[in-house]
Amino acid sequence: ALIENERQLASYAGLDVVQRQSGLAARAARISRRGNVHLRQALYLPAVSSLRYNPQQMAFYARLRARQPSGKPGVIAVMRKLLLLCYSLWKNDRPYDPHYHPARPPRSEKEIAPAA
Repeated sequence: ALIENERQLASYAGLDVVQRQSGLAARAARISRRGNVHLRQALYLPAVSSLRYNPQQMAFYARLRARQPSGKPGVIAVMRKLLLLCYSLWKNDRPYDPHYHPARPPRSEKEIAPAA
């Protein structure tokens, strides 16, 4: 198979983050852009649209914008998130559920240490 996991898919699309450095000089981290340009182009408008209509993506983007004033890296992160979401839905053969949240194991009373 060409792509076996999410990391390989992100790399194929050119949405993987790389740190360029030489000696003591280190530049800011950026996407590699070594991958499929058509795939990145196809993901851009759905990412922008999801930022307008999808509450989960809006919250994710707001968290990123709180850390970084520039908006473009946030859009790229949403593009990557959408790509990995599509891959996950295809791999698990499931329809999209906007109310889905990954299951977290419930905390039992035994795990919580008593305050003494």
